[in-house]
Amino acid sequence: MKAHKAQEILKGNVNHEVTYKDKLVWLEHIDVENQKALVSVIATGEKMQVPVNELNSQGLELK
Repeated sequence: MKAHKAQEILKGNVNHEVTYKDKLVWLEHIDVENQKALVSVIATGEKMQVPVNELNSQGLELK
């Protein structure tokens, strides 16, 4: 269910602050089946695949 929340944020028209390990990230893709997210770290542009349950949005865990 929480992967679906991340997918809603990705597809939505409203910008949400999403963090991974206290770093602001941009959601690129959500793999609901494998519970993974492709994200870009905003400060560096580094792309990485991370577990969706480790993403946070506005202080709320997305897991």
